Amino acid sequence: MPDFDYKITIAVLCICLAIGGVIDYYSDFYWLTAGLIIQACILINGLIIGVEDKQSGGWDYNENESEESKREFKLSQFWLFIYTLITIGAAIWSA
Repeated sequence: MPDFDYKITIAVLCICLAIGGVIDYYSDFYWLTAGLIIQACILINGLIIGVEDKQSGGWDYNENESEESKREFKLSQFWLFIYTLITIGAAIWSA
């Protein structure tokens, strides 16, 4: 995936971990676990929104979409799903 932007991923992770730090300060919940759970929720939301928007009547619906575009979308959703599973696994491991 040559067009992947790591800066956005790192920024979102840092923001989630910072929010996890605030949660840790005000509760008994560990900061790393809280931050990873927040990030997993954001990723799950992205998966759901991506699929929903591609359906008929959605924001990204294109009746004349090419097969290559459909294949690229499925590949991006696959990698987002894998990244979500890794994040959930890391959250469970850190608990």
